[in-house]
Amino acid sequence: MQVRPFVLGLVLAFVAGITGAAPASATVTSAFRGAAEDFAATGQRSFTLPAGRQVVTATVSVRPQDPLSQDLRCALQTVSATGVVGLVDEATVRAQQQVSPIRKESNALPHFALHGVVTGPVVLRFGCTRVSGSGVVPQIDRLTVVSEVDSSAVADPRTATTLSALPSVQASGLHRAVATVSLDPQDARAGDLRCGLYVRPGGAELAVTLDETVVRVRRTVAPETGPSNALPRITLAGLRDLGTGGRAFVECTRVSTAGYVQPLVPRANLVVQRVAAGDVRVAEDGIVTAGDTIVSVNQSRTDGSTNPRTFVATLTLVPRSETMGVLSCRLARFQGANELEVLDRTVVTVRAAFAPDPLTSNAFPRITLVGTGTLRPSTSFQVRCTPFVVPGLVFAQPRIDRATLVALPAGSVAAL
Repeated sequence: MQVRPFVLGLVLAFVAGITGAAPASATVTSAFRGAAEDFAATGQRSFTLPAGRQVVTATVSVRPQDPLSQDLRCALQTVSATGVVGLVDEATVRAQQQVSPIRKESNALPHFALHGVVTGPVVLRFGCTRVSGSGVVPQIDRLTVVSEVDSSAVADPRTATTLSALPSVQASGLHRAVATVSLDPQDARAGDLRCGLYVRPGGAELAVTLDETVVRVRRTVAPETGPSNALPRITLAGLRDLGTGGRAFVECTRVSTAGYVQPLVPRANLVVQRVAAGDVRVAEDGIVTAGDTIVSVNQSRTDGSTNPRTFVATLTLVPRSETMGVLSCRLARFQGANELEVLDRTVVTVRAAFAPDPLTSNAFPRITLVGTGTLRPSTSFQVRCTPFVVPGLVFAQPRIDRATLVALPAGSVAAL
């Protein structure tokens, strides 16, 4: 198992809110947290954000309701007081309920993140529209939104681009970076890409890896019977000192299938936030483990501060069993072995796909979870994935190829 350390850095404050169709209001101006559950994907949910330049991260878990394949375009938009609509981020996702016989698919319960920079006060609106296929509209199992006020945030959003023109940002000093990439496969053959978030500190010749994952892509067209999430969405996150005039950038390279036609990139976005170097805490005591019944990313160290922090966790799962399994993955606050509070969660299906490869896309599920909470000496924050137990089913727990957990405490953001 390949295990890499993750980083603990710094963040902005939060307010918890649960919303229905009506906007939710934050009670402080430094940050906002909201969530909505169990609503039709074509229904809208709105959140009222305070004034200031803000970094918004939303995670979306989709639960298909129909065996017919359909594509949904899901967008995070801003609506001003005068009714002007702006796009923050969007992704197209394929949803198809799995019925017997179960196909060799991973991530048949699509989960993705939307990310960008907005200027408030503004209403943030989420909703999906069906662009192809038919059947019963999927449900949104959970929508989590975290918004951080940060006047220094820099973003590079791109649309209708190729893998040779992915986003990059040049800056100086210590930064947290979060990137989202949507892939549109162009080849009927399956191919694997390694996509990563990298930095090249000022003056350095070699790039440093902040986060990376492998994704399998293969073109299928709805309503063809095929996998969910055949239009993969990748989120990458990390924290690093860029030095003077360094550069953070996203890159995807082919790692299999000679002559494979590379996918297009309908949407990609990279956001960097500068943090104060004196406040950084590196998680040298962090633990990344993979066992038979649990996968965890654990951070128990604290600097004694009780300031709220925003957590962004990414996790790549590599299936090891041809038997399909279903896992519940969650970012939660723990006291010892006791789970105290779930900050974000999703359900993911995993199944190993071997040659000859079926119509499989995203056979290496990528999970992104966001949340806010307070580090205290007696508590820790963990990402845990536990399988649903099915009597008589032999299922080998997937391994973690890469896991990151980045947290920023309040008061850490400095001007560029």
